[in-house]
Amino acid sequence: MQNPILRLLILFIILSHGVNGQNIDNVTSLREIGSDKGIRFYYDNDFFTAQDYYYTQGINLEFQSPGLKNNPLNFLLVKGSSLQRVYGLSIEHNVFTPSSIRHDEILYGDHPFSAFLLFKSYVRSYDSKSGSVVSSSISLGFIGPAAFGKEMQTSIHTWLENLLPLGWDHQIRNDFLLNYQLNYERMIIKVPGKFHFAGVGTVNAGTLRDDVAAGLQIKSGKFYETSDKKSTIFLFGKSTLNCNFYNSTLSGGIFNKKSEYVLSSEEINLFKVQHTLGINIKIRKVVLEYFQSYVSKEFISGLNHRFGAVSIGYCF
Repeated sequence: MQNPILRLLILFIILSHGVNGQNIDNVTSLREIGSDKGIRFYYDNDFFTAQDYYYTQGINLEFQSPGLKNNPLNFLLVKGSSLQRVYGLSIEHNVFTPSSIRHDEILYGDHPFSAFLLFKSYVRSYDSKSGSVVSSSISLGFIGPAAFGKEMQTSIHTWLENLLPLGWDHQIRNDFLLNYQLNYERMIIKVPGKFHFAGVGTVNAGTLRDDVAAGLQIKSGKFYETSDKKSTIFLFGKSTLNCNFYNSTLSGGIFNKKSEYVLSSEEINLFKVQHTLGINIKIRKVVLEYFQSYVSKEFISGLNHRFGAVSIGYCF
């Protein structure tokens, strides 16, 4: 095999399966739809990987348009120096469960039942000269029964004629969420329209989660450097090392300390490894995507976890 870029791609794919991600990430450039105007629906579920625990489901609906430039929340976001920007809004719903949903009692040492609902504003700024991307988002929402995680999972299991989930009465209690995310990507190797290999760093701060991450991401196939309506297809992958300081879905909310069961800081791992591998296909104005994510165990008595995701988008 003489092509060094192809070798690098294959190596990255192999490494991405080495450790058995979570939460929909609108700010990464891997999520772009090839246009600054469009709408997209995501659906994450561990059903795609024949599992039913931890991060069990995520739903996201996003809308992006140059008209959102005047969104008053944008003054809080880091936009970078580039004039090439994408502005977006999204609504996100995530559900988490322990390793078994067949018990009414608390499963100590396991993941708490939890769900949250977020409203997010984000912006991505592209610098074509340096190959860097600066992205940021601000999220507002709540965690707890008000997010209807129990009702969502029960309805889906009823519809699929599966075992109804037990244990939701012990879920993390209602609390307010405010989170800020900053993401920076820097190109390392670039073959225009065919191959991107970049370093990436991310910081999350707020009442949803506090963490930092660093890693690598890759994109290989046929794509375009700027917004374009033409058809594209590419593989993508991302691997990060995450340092976790706080996660409300494990430790409960910042303000409401009345949750019946949460994990203590001593039970939660400081580091985790996260990998994602997928494919993106754009046919004219329609964008289809499938990926699988893997995450090493987040708490000492936990398990490695993986889930799959599909999305469909439409560019205006």
